[in-house]
Amino acid sequence: MASRTACPGPVSAPWLALMLITWLLAACGPGVGGTGTGEEGQGLQAFGAEAREVCASELAPLLACAPASPNAGASGATGQPSAVRSWWSGDGGRVQLGFDGNRIGVQAECGALEFRGLWGQVGTAPAAYYGWLRADGGERPAVLQVQRDDPRLLFTLIEADARVRLGPSLATRQTAVGVLDCP
Repeated sequence: MASRTACPGPVSAPWLALMLITWLLAACGPGVGGTGTGEEGQGLQAFGAEAREVCASELAPLLACAPASPNAGASGATGQPSAVRSWWSGDGGRVQLGFDGNRIGVQAECGALEFRGLWGQVGTAPAAYYGWLRADGGERPAVLQVQRDDPRLLFTLIEADARVRLGPSLATRQTAVGVLDCP
């Protein structure tokens, strides 16, 4: 039986927490309300998607969202982040997903793959996270599809050229920021 060890260095729990904080401060654009600006907003634009409220979606019960804002419009987008912050682990600990409001951060392949996105929707298609994938020395638009598979989440990361990069895989809720498990 092959043993697994936690990845050293940049994928440690403190690094992941620092990455999330830095990402939130840098990617929000004007204000901090998830307005569809910043890097994730560019992901939405790349696919022609509109920002939506994740806590108005089928994922709300699993993400333990706070009650909906009375200011939510018909689209479910309030311009304010969802009241949710949670960490999930998938693929035997080799993938970490961090939800923060309408944003998501994904780390995989021992830190060599990173996705950051914003919850949105294209027309009547199911909502998903639209954003940017950093892997293989480059950046490109990608979509993270997330569905309920109670009590887990089923996720698939798809590049703009329709190539499946991760998944479909199941993720389970964690109590804290995890450390990637590298073979």
